[in-house]
Amino acid sequence: MQAMKKRWLVWMAGLAALSPLAAMSPGCSQPKPECTVGGALASPFAAKFTRIDGDADGPCARKDGTVELVGMQVYTRDENGDQLPDSEKLVAIQTLEFGTWYRGGAAIDPNPDLNPFAIGAFASRESDGNEICTVPTFDPAEVVLLPGGEGGAGGEGGAGGAGGAGGAGDGGAGGAGGAGDGGAGGAGGAGDGGAGGAGEGGAGGAGGAGGAGGAGEDGGGDGGVPPVAPGSHKLEWRNMRVYVTASNLGNQFEAEVTYSEESCSATYKVVGVWPAIDCRVYAPNPEPGGAPIPTDKGDDALCVNARISPELKVKCDAGAGLCVLDADSIPALK
Repeated sequence: MQAMKKRWLVWMAGLAALSPLAAMSPGCSQPKPECTVGGALASPFAAKFTRIDGDADGPCARKDGTVELVGMQVYTRDENGDQLPDSEKLVAIQTLEFGTWYRGGAAIDPNPDLNPFAIGAFASRESDGNEICTVPTFDPAEVVLLPGGEGGAGGEGGAGGAGGAGGAGDGGAGGAGGAGDGGAGGAGGAGDGGAGGAGEGGAGGAGGAGGAGGAGEDGGGDGGVPPVAPGSHKLEWRNMRVYVTASNLGNQFEAEVTYSEESCSATYKVVGVWPAIDCRVYAPNPEPGGAPIPTDKGDDALCVNARISPELKVKCDAGAGLCVLDADSIPALK
């Protein structure tokens, strides 16, 4: 794959202007739709990580059972300013964590050969007989955290505000808003433009990832989460399968990914749904005019008719406060 400069990254400050690649939108319904994914300009995916091999107790096992925001975008190659026919479609993928580190959430190695996002190519232009589009391999995503980061708790993060289209704006520190109806909560801002997503108002939840956390030696960047060790952090994605039909344009995927640090590695099965929707239950705020207070409870009903295709089997992951696929593989259909 061709190298791409990090200044082109726009998701979490939006994945869509990876020039010299031209971004492609899912497009209109058609009898045989082309391979695509739910785009990060509108919302990230809510992706569940399940460990299937490797480190079971060490730091590389920390993703097991977690739900992360994962942004994706489809592109075609563009040479000398002239977009080429989309015979080869590329897919960029990036986790919120890696994007947050890159956008200023931690001190990182500025080596231009390291990218917080991974790039792969669809094996074919259209889905196969099972309506599946496949990306066999990706270039690795890697961020090297430098020692001596500030760490510490991230604080409240503030209300998610109106949500809006999210993604490409220069909307401050992001708080906990972004993904879903009123903010995904938890992960906090991503520098320019927050966590992205397509919120529709309401509070973004309390908390948010701590400013310069990550590589710090004195506490985790998420307030209570163990600190992430300095050094190389790599995600190697492979065997991605995306369900693509005229009515479900790349809104669910599964893949394998190996996460590695300096001293360990673990492989995960990842299953994701698009768009990311907040399903956390909020309690009234006793303060007049105060934002609703997030609880540790979720509501499956919030995942129904919430911009997620009604054909998909979804449920609320109360721990993450996000709607996830109610299945271990795709397609997860009712």
